[in-house]
Amino acid sequence: DSAIIVDGSVLFNGSPDVLGLKGSAHANGDITIAGKPTFSVSANATGVVHEGTAPTPPGGFNEGVPHVPLPEVDPTALKGFANYVLRSDGGILDVASGIVIVPGAGSWNGWKYDAANNEWQFSGGGVPPVATYYVEGNAKLSGASGDPARTMSIVAEKCIETTGNIKLNPVLTGTLLIAGGDIKLNGTAGATYMGLIAAREQIKTMGTYDHQGVLLAKNSADVYNLVTAGSSVDPDAVF
Repeated sequence: DSAIIVDGSVLFNGSPDVLGLKGSAHANGDITIAGKPTFSVSANATGVVHEGTAPTPPGGFNEGVPHVPLPEVDPTALKGFANYVLRSDGGILDVASGIVIVPGAGSWNGWKYDAANNEWQFSGGGVPPVATYYVEGNAKLSGASGDPARTMSIVAEKCIETTGNIKLNPVLTGTLLIAGGDIKLNGTAGATYMGLIAAREQIKTMGTYDHQGVLLAKNSADVYNLVTAGSSVDPDAVF
Protein backbone atom coordinates (compact mmCIF):
# COMPACT_ATOMS: atom_id res chain seq x y z
CA ASP A 1 0.00 0.00 0.00
CA SER A 2 3.01 2.31 -0.42
CA ALA A 3 4.29 4.14 -3.48
CA ILE A 4 7.88 3.42 -2.44
CA ILE A 5 8.86 0.20 -0.69
CA VAL A 6 12.39 -0.98 0.05
CA ASP A 7 13.60 -4.20 1.66
CA GLY A 8 16.34 -2.29 3.45
CA SER A 9 17.10 1.38 4.03
CA VAL A 10 16.38 4.38 1.81
CA LEU A 11 17.67 7.94 1.57
CA PHE A 12 15.50 10.86 0.44
CA ASN A 13 17.32 13.89 -0.97
CA GLY A 14 15.89 17.06 -2.46
CA SER A 15 12.14 17.63 -2.64
CA PRO A 16 10.40 14.62 -4.17
CA ASP A 17 6.60 14.48 -3.84
CA VAL A 18 5.04 11.13 -2.89
CA LEU A 19 1.37 11.81 -3.47
CA GLY A 20 -2.05 10.21 -3.82
CA LEU A 21 -3.98 7.70 -1.74
CA LYS A 22 -0.83 5.55 -1.51
CA GLY A 23 1.51 8.48 -0.98
CA SER A 24 3.71 6.77 1.59
CA ALA A 25 7.12 5.15 1.79
CA HIS A 26 8.01 1.97 3.67
CA ALA A 27 11.50 0.69 4.48
CA ASN A 28 12.30 -2.63 6.11
CA GLY A 29 15.32 -0.77 7.46
CA ASP A 30 15.80 2.94 8.14
CA ILE A 31 14.55 6.04 6.37
CA THR A 32 16.96 8.98 6.21
CA ILE A 33 15.67 12.33 4.96
CA ALA A 34 18.26 14.87 3.88
CA GLY A 35 15.89 17.13 1.97
CA LYS A 36 12.24 18.17 2.19
CA PRO A 37 10.13 15.44 0.58
CA THR A 38 6.35 15.60 0.76
CA PHE A 39 4.36 12.48 1.68
CA SER A 40 0.60 12.72 1.31
CA VAL A 41 0.12 9.81 3.74
CA SER A 42 3.15 8.75 5.83
CA ALA A 43 6.73 7.49 5.96
CA ASN A 44 7.24 4.20 7.81
CA ALA A 45 10.35 2.27 8.82
CA THR A 46 10.94 -1.04 10.54
CA GLY A 47 14.04 0.67 11.90
CA VAL A 48 14.26 4.39 12.59
CA VAL A 49 13.24 7.51 10.66
CA HIS A 50 15.77 10.34 10.53
CA GLU A 51 13.31 13.00 9.38
CA GLY A 52 15.60 16.04 9.54
CA THR A 53 13.62 19.18 8.74
CA ALA A 54 11.07 17.54 6.45
CA PRO A 55 7.41 18.49 6.96
CA THR A 56 5.50 15.86 8.95
CA PRO A 57 3.00 14.01 6.78
CA PRO A 58 -0.64 13.51 7.91
CA GLY A 59 0.07 9.94 8.99
CA GLY A 60 3.37 10.87 10.57
CA PHE A 61 6.90 9.48 10.56
CA ASN A 62 6.54 6.04 12.09
CA GLU A 63 9.34 3.87 13.48
CA GLY A 64 9.38 0.23 14.51
CA VAL A 65 6.55 -0.76 12.17
CA PRO A 66 6.21 -4.44 11.19
CA HIS A 67 8.48 -5.87 8.51
CA VAL A 68 6.71 -6.15 5.15
CA PRO A 69 7.63 -9.28 3.14
CA LEU A 70 8.44 -8.37 -0.45
CA PRO A 71 8.12 -10.67 -3.45
CA GLU A 72 11.15 -11.93 -5.27
CA VAL A 73 12.14 -9.87 -8.29
CA ASP A 74 12.97 -12.52 -10.89
CA PRO A 75 13.13 -11.36 -14.52
CA THR A 76 13.37 -14.93 -15.83
CA ALA A 77 9.90 -15.65 -14.46
CA LEU A 78 8.52 -13.07 -16.92
CA LYS A 79 10.42 -14.19 -20.02
CA GLY A 80 7.39 -16.14 -21.20
CA PHE A 81 5.47 -12.86 -21.58
CA ALA A 82 8.04 -11.37 -23.96
CA ASN A 83 7.14 -10.45 -27.53
CA TYR A 84 10.78 -9.75 -28.35
CA VAL A 85 13.96 -11.09 -26.76
CA LEU A 86 16.94 -8.74 -27.09
CA ARG A 87 19.69 -11.32 -27.02
CA SER A 88 23.22 -11.14 -25.68
CA ASP A 89 24.57 -12.04 -29.13
CA GLY A 90 23.12 -8.82 -30.64
CA GLY A 91 20.13 -10.48 -32.27
CA ILE A 92 16.45 -9.74 -31.61
CA LEU A 93 14.12 -12.72 -31.45
CA ASP A 94 10.58 -12.04 -32.65
CA VAL A 95 8.87 -14.61 -30.44
CA ALA A 96 5.69 -14.88 -32.53
CA SER A 97 7.46 -15.67 -35.81
CA GLY A 98 10.67 -17.22 -34.48
CA ILE A 99 12.65 -14.89 -36.75
CA VAL A 100 15.90 -13.43 -35.39
CA ILE A 101 16.47 -9.84 -36.48
CA VAL A 102 20.14 -8.80 -36.72
CA PRO A 103 20.52 -4.99 -36.56
CA GLY A 104 24.31 -5.26 -36.92
CA ALA A 105 26.00 -1.88 -36.55
CA GLY A 106 22.68 -0.12 -37.09
CA SER A 107 19.52 -0.04 -35.02
CA TRP A 108 16.06 -1.60 -35.12
CA ASN A 109 13.14 0.69 -34.27
CA GLY A 110 15.32 2.65 -31.86
CA TRP A 111 17.09 -0.36 -30.31
CA LYS A 112 20.86 -0.74 -30.70
CA TYR A 113 23.25 -3.22 -29.10
CA ASP A 114 26.47 -2.22 -27.31
CA ALA A 115 28.38 -5.50 -27.12
CA ALA A 116 31.19 -4.09 -24.97
CA ASN A 117 28.73 -3.36 -22.15
CA ASN A 118 26.26 -6.17 -22.88
CA GLU A 119 23.71 -3.36 -23.14
CA TRP A 120 20.67 -2.78 -25.34
CA GLN A 121 20.14 0.95 -25.83
CA PHE A 122 16.85 2.56 -26.84
CA SER A 123 16.57 6.08 -28.20
CA GLY A 124 13.18 7.74 -27.79
CA GLY A 125 13.24 8.87 -31.41
CA GLY A 126 12.72 5.28 -32.47
CA VAL A 127 9.29 3.73 -33.06
CA PRO A 128 9.30 0.28 -31.46
CA PRO A 129 6.32 -2.07 -31.69
CA VAL A 130 4.00 -2.00 -28.71
CA ALA A 131 5.41 -5.01 -26.87
CA THR A 132 7.15 -6.54 -23.88
CA TYR A 133 10.93 -6.68 -24.36
CA TYR A 134 13.09 -9.20 -22.49
CA VAL A 135 16.73 -8.11 -22.34
CA GLU A 136 19.56 -10.62 -21.93
CA GLY A 137 21.83 -8.10 -20.25
CA ASN A 138 21.49 -4.39 -19.45
CA ALA A 139 19.00 -1.90 -20.88
CA LYS A 140 19.48 1.85 -21.24
CA LEU A 141 16.59 4.03 -22.43
CA SER A 142 16.74 7.70 -23.36
CA GLY A 143 14.34 10.28 -24.70
CA ALA A 144 14.36 13.88 -25.90
CA SER A 145 11.90 16.73 -25.63
CA GLY A 146 9.07 16.20 -28.09
CA ASP A 147 9.40 12.43 -28.28
CA PRO A 148 6.00 10.75 -28.00
CA ALA A 149 5.13 8.29 -25.26
CA ARG A 150 6.19 4.70 -25.94
CA THR A 151 4.15 1.69 -24.86
CA MET A 152 6.49 -1.10 -23.84
CA SER A 153 7.43 -3.09 -20.76
CA ILE A 154 11.12 -3.81 -20.22
CA VAL A 155 12.34 -6.88 -18.34
CA ALA A 156 16.14 -7.04 -18.01
CA GLU A 157 18.30 -9.80 -16.57
CA LYS A 158 20.84 -7.22 -15.37
CA CYS A 159 20.36 -3.44 -14.88
CA ILE A 160 18.13 -0.72 -16.32
CA GLU A 161 19.02 2.95 -16.68
CA THR A 162 16.82 5.75 -18.05
CA THR A 163 17.72 9.32 -19.00
CA GLY A 164 16.26 12.39 -20.66
CA ASN A 165 12.66 13.21 -21.50
CA ILE A 166 11.39 9.68 -21.91
CA LYS A 167 7.72 8.74 -21.55
CA LEU A 168 6.86 5.08 -20.93
CA ASN A 169 3.55 3.22 -20.60
CA PRO A 170 3.39 -0.51 -19.80
CA VAL A 171 2.23 -3.45 -21.88
CA LEU A 172 2.30 -6.01 -19.08
CA THR A 173 -0.59 -5.14 -16.77
CA GLY A 174 0.68 -2.43 -14.44
CA THR A 175 4.32 -3.52 -14.89
CA LEU A 176 6.80 -1.19 -16.59
CA LEU A 177 10.44 -1.95 -15.64
CA ILE A 178 11.82 -5.10 -13.99
CA ALA A 179 15.55 -5.58 -13.39
CA GLY A 180 17.53 -8.49 -12.02
CA GLY A 181 20.14 -5.98 -10.83
CA ASP A 182 19.87 -2.23 -10.18
CA ILE A 183 17.68 0.49 -11.64
CA LYS A 184 18.87 4.09 -12.09
CA LEU A 185 15.82 6.17 -12.95
CA ASN A 186 16.42 9.64 -14.34
CA GLY A 187 14.33 12.13 -16.21
CA THR A 188 13.91 15.77 -17.16
CA ALA A 189 10.73 17.78 -16.65
CA GLY A 190 7.95 16.14 -18.65
CA ALA A 191 9.33 12.60 -18.43
CA THR A 192 6.74 10.06 -17.26
CA TYR A 193 6.77 6.47 -16.05
CA MET A 194 3.53 4.53 -15.62
CA GLY A 195 3.43 1.27 -13.66
CA LEU A 196 5.49 -0.91 -11.34
CA ILE A 197 9.26 -0.37 -11.34
CA ALA A 198 11.10 -3.12 -9.46
CA ALA A 199 14.74 -4.08 -8.95
CA ARG A 200 16.22 -7.16 -7.32
CA GLU A 201 19.04 -4.99 -5.94
CA GLN A 202 18.85 -1.20 -5.44
CA ILE A 203 17.10 1.76 -7.07
CA LYS A 204 18.36 5.33 -7.41
CA THR A 205 16.05 8.04 -8.73
CA MET A 206 17.32 11.35 -10.07
CA GLY A 207 15.96 14.36 -11.86
CA THR A 208 12.45 15.75 -12.33
CA TYR A 209 9.73 13.45 -13.65
CA ASP A 210 6.35 11.94 -12.86
CA HIS A 211 5.98 8.28 -11.86
CA GLN A 212 2.53 6.80 -11.35
CA GLY A 213 2.96 3.39 -9.80
CA VAL A 214 4.99 1.54 -7.20
CA LEU A 215 8.77 1.74 -6.80
CA LEU A 216 10.08 -1.51 -5.24
CA ALA A 217 13.68 -2.35 -4.35
CA LYS A 218 14.31 -5.88 -3.07
CA ASN A 219 17.81 -4.86 -1.88
CA SER A 220 19.42 -8.24 -2.54
CA ALA A 221 23.19 -8.56 -2.17
CA ASP A 222 25.15 -6.55 -4.73
CA VAL A 223 26.14 -8.30 -7.92
CA TYR A 224 26.01 -5.14 -10.04
CA ASN A 225 27.31 -1.65 -9.23
CA LEU A 226 25.05 0.68 -11.21
CA VAL A 227 23.63 1.64 -7.79
CA THR A 228 25.49 1.02 -4.54
CA ALA A 229 25.10 1.80 -0.82
CA GLY A 230 21.34 1.41 -0.64
CA SER A 231 18.44 2.94 -2.50
CA SER A 232 17.89 6.69 -2.77
CA VAL A 233 15.28 9.14 -4.05
CA ASP A 234 16.71 12.39 -5.49
CA PRO A 235 15.69 15.19 -5.81
CA ASP A 236 12.41 16.48 -7.34
CA ALA A 237 10.48 13.55 -8.75
CA VAL A 238 6.73 13.15 -8.26
CA PHE A 239 5.35 9.70 -7.36
